[in-house]
Amino acid sequence: MNRRTSLLWAAALVLSATSQLQAADLFWQGGTRILTDANYTNTDGTAALSSPLPGDVINFGAGGTATFDGTADFGKLRVGHNQATLSTLNGTGTVTINNGAQLTLTAGASGVGNAAMWVGAANGTAPNGTLNIDNATVTANRLVVVGYGNNVNRTGTVNITNGGKLILLDGNLTLAERTGSSNGVQGYVNMDGATSELSVNQAHLIIGNYGAKAAYNQTNGTATISNQIIVGQRNSDNSSFSISGGAITAGGAMNVSNGT
Repeated sequence: MNRRTSLLWAAALVLSATSQLQAADLFWQGGTRILTDANYTNTDGTAALSSPLPGDVINFGAGGTATFDGTADFGKLRVGHNQATLSTLNGTGTVTINNGAQLTLTAGASGVGNAAMWVGAANGTAPNGTLNIDNATVTANRLVVVGYGNNVNRTGTVNITNGGKLILLDGNLTLAERTGSSNGVQGYVNMDGATSELSVNQAHLIIGNYGAKAAYNQTNGTATISNQIIVGQRNSDNSSFSISGGAITAGGAMNVSNGT
């Protein structure tokens, strides 16, 4: 084998390895299992079941429930969705991260469509999503959206309990966001537990961004928001902010009914 052939062969090996490491969009098949089990397929259900790899986008629905108490790095997480072309892969999802787990979402970019995490991404008839962070830590590289879509009768809910931590390294935490010109999907964040934490490091906490109802309820724990807390932006009627225990600190103003 001459030097030119050797270089071409080495380049081919590098390209092959790179393609194998590319992130995939994976879809939960349904049922109750561990979040990292081999229970995912591709968007039309034609691929063999597999376990998620670091950087993969996890679309969790199909009426499924899962728990996780280990350590993992995913690209993005969508809990409750209708992103699949095969309808049986869409629907309600409930995920519980617990027992000291560490889950990191490493991808995402600006804009709600590129969020590191959606919880309750309901377009049309797609159902609800629930994420429970119980004595565990979820760290998102970019923004997190709780309630995202075009159906005000659907909900996204995040519960932070018993020392659970939700940490956003960059971007807003937005409750009740919309697609298109709709009123959006309802979004709720509930925090309890003396050592529970919410940290939004570079942006705002937005509670109700368009027309759908949103609520932030804190009965204990500590929340730190680097910029503003905005309650009821634009025409998000009946959105609410409630704190009855613990502490919350914001680096910017608190705006209530910020729009029409």
